[in-house]
Amino acid sequence: MAQFFGYLLAAVGPVVLGAVRQSTGGWTIPLIVLIVLLAAQAAAGLGAAVNRYAAPAHPHADTPTTCPSQAPPTVGGGAS
Repeated sequence: MAQFFGYLLAAVGPVVLGAVRQSTGGWTIPLIVLIVLLAAQAAAGLGAAVNRYAAPAHPHADTPTTCPSQAPPTVGGGAS
């Protein structure tokens, strides 16, 4: 679905900006529209680039050998 909208904007965008340029007689308004769209795309891109996780990191992720839940299993069923 996202690809569809991307191709739709790529096909319609030049026609719309050409019509705006022709109706205004200059490039100022079309360039302002492009700058506004660029700012929106940059904000969306920066928001999408944030490093997020589905679940919180394990509290002892940096020291796996000292965390009991990450200790390797013992052979024989338990500690001696």
